[in-house]
Parts: sequence; structure tokens; C-alpha cells
Amino acid sequence: MRILLFYGHPTLFLPYLRSLGEVPGMKVAAMFRPQDSRTARKSRHLCRRYEVRTENDDDAELRALEAASRDFHPDVILPVCDRAHELLSRHQERLAALPCRLLPAVPEQTLLDARDKRRLSLVLRRHGLPHPQTFQLQEFVESQPETLPEGPWLLKAANLNGGRGITRFETTAELLAHLASARPDPAEHVVQQWIGGEVVNCNVLCQAGRILAHTTHRSLETANGFTPHYELEFGEVPGVLPAVADLMAALGWNGVANLDLLRERKTGRVLILEVNARSWSSLLGSTAAGVNFPWLAARLALGETFESPQKRSLRFKLRLDAARQLAVSWLRFRRPRFAFRETDLPFTVRDPGPELYGLARQLWRRFR
Repeated sequence: MRILLFYGHPTLFLPYLRSLGEVPGMKVAAMFRPQDSRTARKSRHLCRRYEVRTENDDDAELRALEAASRDFHPDVILPVCDRAHELLSRHQERLAALPCRLLPAVPEQTLLDARDKRRLSLVLRRHGLPHPQTFQLQEFVESQPETLPEGPWLLKAANLNGGRGITRFETTAELLAHLASARPDPAEHVVQQWIGGEVVNCNVLCQAGRILAHTTHRSLETANGFTPHYELEFGEVPGVLPAVADLMAALGWNGVANLDLLRERKTGRVLILEVNARSWSSLLGSTAAGVNFPWLAARLALGETFESPQKRSLRFKLRLDAARQLAVSWLRFRRPRFAFRETDLPFTVRDPGPELYGLARQLWRRFR
């Protein structure tokens, strides 16, 4: 099978490519923008590269995609990052003329409803789906303070992810004072009640709102604040899949998504926090758990049917932190907390080019 990946996002592309590299006989090409990963271009799984010299120009980017398609003759085009999903949703009719298959996309308005925390909160309200109490900015300011919970509160940037753009305020009065002085843009922020509990992620591949494959993972340690964590445990968490299935059905979702949820500490309730409408950085953990999402997405694009893969529970450590902790344990003659196979390091060993190239660049900059 020949697959063309649409954009080589620095943190998302290499896990996506290495997951496809686990499938024998796969030929993969990719399109790269100026800001995309330079190290990922050195992967042995990549047979051809196409450069896109323009940014945020729909017509120019689509012409580049059409030219790459004519040259490479892919069976399937798969989007990787937010921008790629946005273009495929916005220009479905034009891209349907390509002589290859594309992963089914949702309408652009549905994509925006999922990605924007303000719009998502309205979807969750409208369908009665479980989520923390959430306010539009103006709605919160105009509320009577005595009708609001005391706090804590989170002020969230509506269109950022990965834990970015989140500020915690301990009391309602503290948040109201900040809003009065800082005057954040109401179109770019949302206020959400903070609830103590455990953050859980659910990763899905859907067709017309039906989940075809999924994995669930939770964090075993905290990196810092709201940022992504390094050590994960893959396995089912009670209440997560029904909540996710209800939201995906309400959106009529097509393709992949990564959802952040909260399992409340006091009650065990599962609440929906946000949707990342694209691939995710811990994708190799899903692949190691037995669900190769890129491969399944390609099969879905080709119109194939398949049974939901059998998953296995496992602990999974992301590479940078894993390498450091393994090295420290071995140097101290201690048994590591996790095995080598419970990391994404085996994928790196099978495809060392990107890391070697990145290391060479660092050494060159340091000693030249």
C-alpha cells in the first residue's frame, strides 16, 4: 500500500510514520511545511518527501497536495496535524476528484465545534453530556457571584491544547478581578470549574459517529501543571467509553480523535474536557497496545471492514524520559521501574535515523 501523509508536524508525525512502519510492504511519502520536523525526514520508513513552501494559503497548499498525489500515486492520503484536517474538511468536494482515497472527514463546522472549547461546551450542553460546569466569558462575568460555586476555576484558551493557555484561580472573586483587569478576549477563552480527579485520555477511530477502534490511557505521574505526562497506563477505565461514544455519535464523527476526560475523585463520574481532532503524541503507546490507528485509518479510507482490534493493557513510557530513567537505573545497578519494551525506544531502535540526525545537529551547533 502507498500512503501519502499530509504534513509532518514535529510531535505527531514520527509516531504516525513509525506506526505505519510496523506494517510490512508499506510505502510512505510525506508533505512537509517549513516549520515541520526536520529530523523526521531522516526516517527509514519514509520513501519520498515533498516540500510545501507556503503557509495558510488553502489554494497553494491544495495544489501542492495534488502535485504530490500525481507524482507519488498514493492509494490513500492521511492527514496528520490540525491544519491538514482543517483543509480536508473545508475542501472535501475538490479533494474527492483526486485519483486516490481519503479518510472520511467531518464538515468544517463540526471540526470547529470539536476543536474550540467554547463551541464544544455548547455542544455538550445541548446534548446533555457530562462535563464540568463551563461558562462563556461574558456569561460568567454577568452571573451573580452568589449563584456560582466558590471555586477553584480554570481560565482556558479556547483553541490551545497540550495543557497550554490554562490558568487556575482559587476563588470566584480572584477570577473576576483578573477578568476585570486583564480583559481577555471573550472569543478566545472559556471559564471552567476545576474538579479534583484523574485525567484520562480516550483515542478513537470513527465512521459516521460509530467508534471502530479505541484505546484508553491514564497518567501514572505528573509532568507539571496541565502539561502532558510521560508515564502512561493503557487499559479500560470504567465510564470512559460510554461518554466518548455519546459525544462521537452526537458529532457524527469521522476519522481519529483524542479526548481528554476527567474521572472525578469523589464520585467516579466521567466528565468530558476537550477534543483534539487529530492524531496524538502518545500514538505509539496505542500501537504497542495492539491498536495501530494509522493502519486502521488507511484501511477505513479504502473501504475495508475490520473487527475492533484486541487490546492489551500495558504501562508505556515516552522516549525522552524513558531513556533518562533507564540510563540512571542501569548506572546505579538498579532494576528500572519499567521494561525496555514498555517504552517507545524499540520503535527508535528500529528507526534510529531521526534521533541520530537530531543528535548530530545538536553537536554541530555546540562545537562548531
